[in-house]
Order: sequence, then C-alpha cells, then structure tokens
Amino acid sequence: MPSEKIRPQLVAAIVATGLMSFAGVVSETAMNVTFPTLMRAFAIDTAAVQWLTTGYLLALALVVPLSSFLKRRFPLKALFLCANLLFLAATLLCALAPHFALLLGGRLLQGAATGIALPLMFNIILTQAPPSKLGLLMGIGSLITAMAPAVGPVLGGIIVDAYGWRVIFWVLVPVLLLSLALGVAAVRQSEPLTRGARFSPLDYALLAAGFCAFILATERMTHGGAALWLLFAASSLALAGFARRSARSDWPLLRLSVFRERTFVFCLLFVLLIQFCVLALGFLIPNYSQLAGGESARTAGLLLLPGCLLGALMAPFAGRLLDRFGAARPVLGGSVLVIVALLLFAVCGRVLTTPLFMLFYTLYACGQGLAVGNAMTHGLRHLPPQLSADGNAVLNTLQQLAGAVGTSVAASIVAAAQAHAPDDLARALPDGVSPVVPGRMETISDRPRVVVDFAHNTGALVEAMRALRPSTAGRLIVLTGSAGQRDAGKRPAMGEAVATHADLVYITDDDPHDEDPAAIRREVIAGALGHGTPVVEIANRAEAIARCIREAENGDTILLAGRGHETVQEVAGVPVELDDRAEARRALRTRAVEEMRA
Repeated sequence: MPSEKIRPQLVAAIVATGLMSFAGVVSETAMNVTFPTLMRAFAIDTAAVQWLTTGYLLALALVVPLSSFLKRRFPLKALFLCANLLFLAATLLCALAPHFALLLGGRLLQGAATGIALPLMFNIILTQAPPSKLGLLMGIGSLITAMAPAVGPVLGGIIVDAYGWRVIFWVLVPVLLLSLALGVAAVRQSEPLTRGARFSPLDYALLAAGFCAFILATERMTHGGAALWLLFAASSLALAGFARRSARSDWPLLRLSVFRERTFVFCLLFVLLIQFCVLALGFLIPNYSQLAGGESARTAGLLLLPGCLLGALMAPFAGRLLDRFGAARPVLGGSVLVIVALLLFAVCGRVLTTPLFMLFYTLYACGQGLAVGNAMTHGLRHLPPQLSADGNAVLNTLQQLAGAVGTSVAASIVAAAQAHAPDDLARALPDGVSPVVPGRMETISDRPRVVVDFAHNTGALVEAMRALRPSTAGRLIVLTGSAGQRDAGKRPAMGEAVATHADLVYITDDDPHDEDPAAIRREVIAGALGHGTPVVEIANRAEAIARCIREAENGDTILLAGRGHETVQEVAGVPVELDDRAEARRALRTRAVEEMRA
C-alpha cells in the first residue's frame, strides 16, 4: 500500500533531528573522558566537573516537558531551527570558553537545545510514520542517538590526548551544519497548530524547582544531614503542586492522564532504570580506568566502543522484531542481558580488567539496544493519539532526569571514595604499601623514595607534604610548578607553602597553556624566596625530574607534584608527551647505572 511506504523526506527529517541529539550525547560522553584533564585545567574537583554532564542533562530535562506545548503552538520547522541554531551557538561558546563557568554555561545551552530536538524527532516519527513501519523508524531514530555513546568516548579520548579538549566541540560544528541543511529541506508540518494553547509560568516554575531540588539532593546523598532531606521535601512539595495544578488546568503543561495507562507506566519505569544505569556506567568506566587503572584517555574511551556500536546496531533490528512479533520477545531478551551484565559487574568488581570491562559493557549495551527502544514504542502505542505528544514528553523528560540522577549518584560515590583516599594512603606509605590510584601518592621507588601526586594547589600540596614528612629519614624534596590561565594570584602562596614545609624545592613548568612559562615560574619563586629553603629553577620538567633524582640521597623523599597520572603537557596550545612517572623511572634507571659504574 502507498501509505505503508517510507518517504525519503521523512527519513531525512528523522536524521536531521537525530543528528542534534547525536551531537548532544557525543559532547556529553566525550566530556566524561576529559574530566581528569579539565579538573587540572580549571582547578576544580570531581563534584564540580560532573556538572558538565549533570547540568546538561538537567537543562535537557527542564526543556523536554515543554515539548508538548511547543508542538501544539509552533511549527515543527521553527522549533527545529531554534534548536539547531541554539546548539550551534552553545557549541562555539564551549569551544572558546576561557573559564569553567562559561564552559558550563555552554553545556547548559546545549542541553536546552537537545531538549527541543529529542522529542521533536520522536514526535515526527509517531505522527508521520506508517503504522507497520513504526518500530523500524523508531529503531533508526534510536540508532542515530545510540551511536553517540560509541563515538563520544573514543572521540574524546583521541582528541584530548592529541589536540586538547576544545577540539571536541569544533568537530561537532560540521555535524550541526549537516543537520541544519537536512532539516531545512525535510522537516514539514503534518498536524494543525492549536493556537489557543496557553503556557503557565507557575506550572513550569514548580516543575523546574522540583527537578532541580531532586538533582541537588542526589548530589548530597553521600553527605547526609538536614539539607539532604530539606531538598527532597522541597522537590516533593513542588512536584505535588505541579501535579495538582495540572489536574485542574484546561491547558496543562503535561497531561498527567498518561499515567492511567498501566502498560505505558511499566514501560516508562523500565526505560528509567536502564537510563540510570547506562549514564552511571558511562561516567564510572572511563574515569575508573584512568584514575584507578592508569589508562590513558584514549584507552578509556575505547572501553565503551564495542558495546556502544553493537548496542546501536541492535536498535533497527530490534525495531523490526517489534513490527513482526510484538514487544515481549525483544524486551524480555534485552532485560536478561542487562541483568546478567550488571550482576557480572557487581560480582567481579574487585578483579575488573580492561577486557572484562569491555565484555560486560558490551553485554549490557546489547541488552539495552534490544529492549529500550521497543519498550518506548510499546508504551507510546498504548496511549490515545491525542496523548502521544504528552507521553513522549513525559518519557523523554524522566529519561533524561534519570540519566542526570545516575551521573550525580555515580559522581557522589567517586567523590566520597576520593575524599577518604589521602588519609588511607598516608597511613599506608610508612609501611611501603603502594596506593591503588595512579598519580595519587603513587610510590615509584624506595631509595630514594619518589612519590607522584596530583596535588596542584596550595592546600593539597601542604597535605601531601605533611603526609610524607613523618616517614622521611632524610630531606623532603618537592618538585612543582603552576598551570597557566588559572589562579595566577595564588602562585606566590604555593611557593611559600612548599618552601615552608620542604627542605629543597625545584620550581619547573606544569601546563603553561598560552601563558609565558618563565613568568609563571617567577611568580611561584617570588613566594618561595626568603624562607631559608634552597630553590632551584629548571624550566624543562623532564630535566628537573632527572636532576632532583640524580642529586638526592637514598634516605630522601622526592614529591613530584601537580600532574599525577597526566601524560600530556600543554605548551602554547601544543600537546607534549610528558609523564612524571615515566620520567622518574627513566631517571632512576640512569641513577642505578651510574651507581654501578662508581
């Protein structure tokens, strides 16, 4: 039948809107890989950097509820153009951001743009797809967005190692321009607009307040206290107020009557659980592999690639299964794979290796690809046509909120673990026990003792030196520097701190970025002078490491501070390979050869 044919224009419209969602998820997952680099570049901690993901998802979740109203009130092409141009502007802001606040602002705008684009894609499919091809086209839409988690970490890993994190955003510009060209040509209106639709600012304010309070509460779960419960209470009250007003409104922001359909509710809960887990795993795996496994950003990104690719390719196949056999078989089969994968992660948590990470995540992603898209389609199919846009808005809103909560909870767990790590490591050092986390008080040798630590600000340096002093038989020698383009006013204080607590100080380059390295060193040295502690300035960090190890006594402790596990030094925009641990080992080998000859 002609009505059952898939129009090329419809496919182009799906691809155009899907590419924006693709760009949003790529930037999200790629940034997860760069978090250790960004923490150093902007002098922020895990709790702050995770807002690049949580904030994006929260902004997305705050805009998606508007999709039903926007679809009734504005033409699809106008919504598409607004989303695309906003995303493009936000991407350029992220690429050029000189400060973390502007980078975060750009990510929030990207989330808002994706919040318009994502339900737009599914609304186009739901209203314009032939009924017998709905599963297939939902699978194609899911394929486009599901490819992003495969591309993002790999792209982020390769780019951050070779070119710097800003290039991640520059490579998205051609994708957005392609989306713009396709959308202008293909997106068309299929339903009449509802001109009388009204927007209630109070309803939206209550919904936004409820979501924001809930996310903030999840961030504080590891802290506990009264603030946690106040936030949960505020969230509950705001959402209850929104639900009450929506039930009485002639033009509710979301028609909550969708929750009366039992099949839709069950499918919704299933999708939310999967989304919570997948975003949490997407945050944990790349960061765990770098911080605990000592992997490069590139390797961390590659861990997710096989699973994401197979999971994405599974989506159209799963859609065909839905069209032919119904939802039960693919959803149940995918659920079994997801459960098995999560159990394997839990049981093997203490012995996870890179191959096991890849195997378990591949299993999880295949289950996700088989089940999630079909669960969404099956749930939306059971709603009356007049509620499909509202059901789509509810599903996408809560899906993104679940992702934000998953990321926030994962980051809270990591931050809590890191908060206890320094004390544990300090207690372990006198007994010669090596730490688990590379670059965090990592002992490279015992005679002399060489320790590599991530400490890159005054407070962290002081704590590291205090931890090492009691178990140091000879001198405490500290090699450090200061990164460019941040905290210039704190450099003298850093110099004063190391000169006060150390017996010998080497001032060298960290990541100067676009600043004059000599000027940075002078500012640090200015604070170090006048305390009676010898200060040695050597610009080249590798040379400085070699010299301080060569001239140290066996009873001395050398603290190589500031870079930890980092393997790339950024100098005038050019990435230079430099690993403090590798340079220390090289210098120790040279020292051993010289001692044998002597």
